[in-house]
Amino acid sequence: MYKVTNREQYKLYKEVMTFNGGKAFASANELIVIKPDGSTFRCALKHYESDFLTETYLGHFPNGQPFRFLFASQTNPLAHIDPMVSFAGMATDGWAVHFKVHP
Repeated sequence: MYKVTNREQYKLYKEVMTFNGGKAFASANELIVIKPDGSTFRCALKHYESDFLTETYLGHFPNGQPFRFLFASQTNPLAHIDPMVSFAGMATDGWAVHFKVHP
């Protein structure tokens, strides 16, 4: 249904889905994803917010649309037990995609 109700956000969601199976590298300033097809997604990151469970950074797709990049904070036990990262849209009817982290 999202494909019909919010085409632009659906395209962003589909872009993030192409990251599945790729390799990602993140710092406090940059995110790099080498996709399974060999292409690279790269963007600057800026700290957005923190709480006792998550750290959230803001990035932008090549078309300028923002997204959130989230991961468990160091005080969150899941950061060590079952590490994951999430990409999420900024629209009010937003989307989120979660990936398990494999060291």
